[in-house]
Amino acid sequence: MRSRRASAVLVVAVALAGCGGGDDDTNGAPAGGGAGAGGSEALVDLTEVGGSGQTGTATLTASGDGTMVTVETVSYLVDPQPAAVAKGTCAKPGDAAYELATIEDGISVTTVDASLDDLRGGYVVTVSKSRKQPDVLVACGAIE
Repeated sequence: MRSRRASAVLVVAVALAGCGGGDDDTNGAPAGGGAGAGGSEALVDLTEVGGSGQTGTATLTASGDGTMVTVETVSYLVDPQPAAVAKGTCAKPGDAAYELATIEDGISVTTVDASLDDLRGGYVVTVSKSRKQPDVLVACGAIE
């Protein structure tokens, strides 16, 4: 019985030690990380294009030498939707620099072969209406 109690105390102590506990304001985030310029993550607001009513977010997270791009759309269409990272602006996006996994059921997760720092400024995340209409954009957001 005593060894079980000691094991339980040890498990709780290890769990609490992993929670941190300093007096800094990082809320558990690593120093220098988080959203914002130079951080390890960027959050992109996807706004509707052409009155589509489709919005969402793209979360870009540094992953080794690449970047994991998670696109989540609201009011998504039933048909699978192409998504991409393109050079340019939402007013004038260029061709896809990096194709993303097709959005199905409102989500797409892809790791692209570019660093997050390389994608900041000058690139956008685009969402197209459908595979049949890949040139019709329904949502877009700038990577900052």
